[in-house]
This record gives sequence, structure tokens and C-alpha cells, in this order.
Amino acid sequence: MAIPLTCAEATSYLAGRAAAHTIAIVMSGGRRSRFAIWVKFGGVGWRRVEGGGRWRVERASTTQIGTMTSLPQRRSSRRQTPIKSTDALSHWRRLSSLWRQQFIDLGHGRISRCTRRLVDATDSQRQELREMELSFVALAITSGASSTLYPQYLLMNVLSDYLVAIPFLGVNYTAASVSGRARIQKEQDAKQYITTAMRFDLDVNDDHNEESAINLAAYHGFTEILIQLLDEANCSLRKITSRGNPIFSAIRNGQHNALEIIMSKRTTEAIQVINQEEDIAQRTRKYLVSAQEVVMKVDVRSAEILLSYSAISISDRLAMCLYEPFNAKLRYYRKLENLLTHVHPMINNVKHWRKELHWSFPTTDKETINWLWYVLQRSDNEKVIPIEMWLRVFSYFGRGWFAFRRYDGLRSDSDVSEHNIIQG
Repeated sequence: MAIPLTCAEATSYLAGRAAAHTIAIVMSGGRRSRFAIWVKFGGVGWRRVEGGGRWRVERASTTQIGTMTSLPQRRSSRRQTPIKSTDALSHWRRLSSLWRQQFIDLGHGRISRCTRRLVDATDSQRQELREMELSFVALAITSGASSTLYPQYLLMNVLSDYLVAIPFLGVNYTAASVSGRARIQKEQDAKQYITTAMRFDLDVNDDHNEESAINLAAYHGFTEILIQLLDEANCSLRKITSRGNPIFSAIRNGQHNALEIIMSKRTTEAIQVINQEEDIAQRTRKYLVSAQEVVMKVDVRSAEILLSYSAISISDRLAMCLYEPFNAKLRYYRKLENLLTHVHPMINNVKHWRKELHWSFPTTDKETINWLWYVLQRSDNEKVIPIEMWLRVFSYFGRGWFAFRRYDGLRSDSDVSEHNIIQG
């Protein structure tokens, strides 16, 4: 039975560089590739550093890592359903052999080679991409993000969990430096590809798997590419042919730097995109809503960024999702309360209305409170109760106090701002 090595054992062994000792790196097959690292001490036998399952170990020298092999994958006895051709596959089949090879090379992370191919192509060949509104930029961004998952980088990541240094390679690398350098290099290659595509007047904000290039740049946290697409290419935040938007993509993957860049460079457009998310979700039945993603993930940093631009709000639909009977048993509403507790640490009770919590109330609640505030501020209204007392009365309103009742005739007047109670 294999015994996992400790960090001290593996480090002391590799530091010795004994030629009689061997190292084997083994990878399992299947959809999810996993690594196992085995080392052999003199007279002790093989010991596993990482990995598991049914491995077939092959020896290797200390200067050359061994072949990665695995046992044959077990096949299912059930009848296989034939794969139907999709629109995306037929879309790529219409390409010429030159651009099919471009698609293949980008899928394997060969971005620099694809840049040279784009430069060497004739204008008539590039016209084919213009007619199809393609540039492969979205695929290049995806390729740059996935390249750090290739075996050589995964190997470094696995080794670094147990080793301080890797002396048998002659380089003192850690997994963070290796994957970080690879990511930086791939991002630079993708930037060069985007610059070349813009030089030849190609649509750099094309789609890949229903995700636009700017969505993918925000999702993977490629900040330099994101700035390039926003400033140089002037890409729109909302594209009809793609699902979601870069704001939602950044929040979904926790890319706060990308979210800050989008909100600072396109504040007005970003707020408009966020305000349209609920209508698009109701129409398409795909609830890719930034506020919902922030609440369900309890993403405090994203909430703070959106709040600084007044770009987050809770809709009636989202409130009903949090407080409906089934989800109430799962305590989904606790996610919102936990989020508010971290965003507003000075407020003890986040369940009732405060000026600072006005954004976290459902739309109907906000409109009703704004309407009441507007009536109290009218000049013909007798000030029987001071305004400060009315604010105390409002503080007894719980979340959904008006939204869960039907006041169809009660809506804010046209001159009542949604944030007028906050503005005082």
C-alpha cells in the first residue's frame, strides 16, 4: 500500500539527488485527468506523494520525467446516444481549411502561431471572417485561460504542494510562479492577437459558446485584455447574441478587479445594463442577474463596488425567491442578511428599514416608501409629526412589508426619484 510522503521527506530526498532513486509522474485517463507522483527510495519501494485510484506506475530517471499512462477507461454498458450536430458545429464546418486549422490551434493554446497565420493570410481569406463576423478573439481568450491547466503546469502545481523547491529540474520554481508566468505570457499573446485582429478590421467581440469576448475577459480576470476591449476596440457591454454581460461574468467568477474596471470606465452604460437584467431574465427565462449572483454568493466585495456606483438593487422577483416558503426553509434569506451584516457592520438590525439599507428592499417597498416620503415633503401637507419621527416609523417596516401585498394603484409619481429618500 502506498504511503503519502511528508513535505520534509520529499524535500530531503530530492535535495540529495541520489542517482539510484527514481521519480515517476503518472496521470489517469478519462474526463478528469489526475496526477500521481511516486518516488522510490533505495530499498524502501515506491511511495505515493499525490493521487489515487488504479495507477500503472512507470519508472523514470531524475533528469527526465516518465511517461504519463493509465489503465484503460471502463466503458459503460448502456447504449450510447448518437451526438446530434449543433448549430455551433455546422458554423465551424462552413470555414475553409485555413480557418479550421486556426480553430484547432487556438483550442490547443497556440495563440502566437494563430497570430502569424492571421498576418500571413490574404485579404480575401480574411474577408471570409468578416462576412461570418468572426475573429476567434473569444476563443483566444478562452485558450489563454485554459493553458495553465496543461500537464506541465498541473505538474508544477501538484509538486509545489509538497516541495519547497524542485532541484532535479535545476530551477527553483513554485506552482504560483509557474502558473502565474504562464498566465501572463498567454495574456500577452492574446493581446497581440486582438491587436492584429483590430488592424485587419475584424469583429474582436465575437462569440464562443454564447459568450462574447468581453464577457470571457471579465470572467477569467484578464484585466489588460478587458481594458483593451473597452478602450481601443470600444466594445459594448451588452451583445444580443451572447448571454449575460461582463458585469455578471465578473461577479460569477469573483473577478473584483475586472468588475471595478468595468464600473469605472463605463459607469452609465453599466448601470443601464444592470437595470435591464431583470427584464431580459423574465423574457429569456435565464436569470443571469448581477444582484441575485451577489446575494446568493454573499459576495461582499462585489456588493461594495456596485453600491459605490449605486448600481445594485433588489427586485420583487428576487425578494420572492429569497422569502418564498420553500426557500425560506432553506434559509435563503439568511444570505441577504449575512451580506448586509458585512456590508453595513455598524447596523445591528438589518431586517428593518434604514436609509443605508434602502437599496436592499424590494422594488415595491422602495417605491412605496419614496411615495410616502414625497407626500410628507409636499408644501401643502401640514407637518403634524416631525420628519424625524416619520423616519422612526419607517424603521419598523420589514423587508417585503409592501411588496408582498398588492397595491396595484400605488406607484411612484414621475417626479419621485427612486433614491429621493436617501437624498433627503
